[in-house]
Amino acid sequence: DVKYVEQPAGVGYSLAKNKNMVCHDQVCVASQFKEFFLNFLRSNPEYKKRDLYISGSGFAGHYVPAIAELFVSTPPEGVKVKGVIISNGIIDKVLQIQRYPYYLYENGLSSLIGYIFYKSMALVCFTAKKAGAEPYTLEALCDPFFGMELTILNPYHIRENQTYYAMDQVLENYLRSRAVQLELGVNVPSYVLCNITIYQDMALDIPLSYSSSIEALLKANVNVMILFGEYNYISNWRGGEILVDSLEWAGASEFSRQKYSDWLVEGKLAGKFKQCKNCLLYTSPSPRDATLSRMPSSA
Repeated sequence: DVKYVEQPAGVGYSLAKNKNMVCHDQVCVASQFKEFFLNFLRSNPEYKKRDLYISGSGFAGHYVPAIAELFVSTPPEGVKVKGVIISNGIIDKVLQIQRYPYYLYENGLSSLIGYIFYKSMALVCFTAKKAGAEPYTLEALCDPFFGMELTILNPYHIRENQTYYAMDQVLENYLRSRAVQLELGVNVPSYVLCNITIYQDMALDIPLSYSSSIEALLKANVNVMILFGEYNYISNWRGGEILVDSLEWAGASEFSRQKYSDWLVEGKLAGKFKQCKNCLLYTSPSPRDATLSRMPSSA
């Protein structure tokens, strides 16, 4: 069974009844999720003692490791985290953007001069973090790479000829429709895909790294699957590659020596992957880059 959970409180159809319910870090997010899950099990005891897989995309690079690590370190009775799946995740923003200049260059989105310029910007960001810069300072130094989306028609699919703003508007209107909300049992006419208030509340968490949480999961023999869309710029596979290679765990050396293998679906190439022990890195032409109406079979 698959359960979809909106979090932190205040995003999507969920409502934060008071400011005390709004999270500002992943400790709060993980704690709220655990409280929800325990209440869910009390109401649905048939789900106890089942293997638990936690997944998400994008900012899931923060909240999935945080939640899973909490469940592993203080496991609820009868609950075992078997694996985590993170799609196009920002796990360590500062580290991952070190490869963004090369991604832009190899995909024809910047010139050689542009590559050198963006690489120098990335190094400034990285050096600032090493020097102990505050999160707000890091955001100011590192965020220009995400601002690059302004020059890319669709940063979630660099080969797409429709802006993601237009695509988002279609989805937002659909989820605002009364018919859909009646079917889901909610009433949130002001639904938005991106809640700016929540984004600002979590601002200090954005430049933080959750690599140590991934490492803790690997050491606890939790299966870790990290996926990236080949044409997704916002959280691209080059950044994901350097992130996974930087992890310190028992299989690190062997994993770094691995070559990519073909992932075949129905006899056709659907992506590339590297795997060692309980860690798998996978990149595909479009596991989240395409619109849902064109979702590939590899997804």
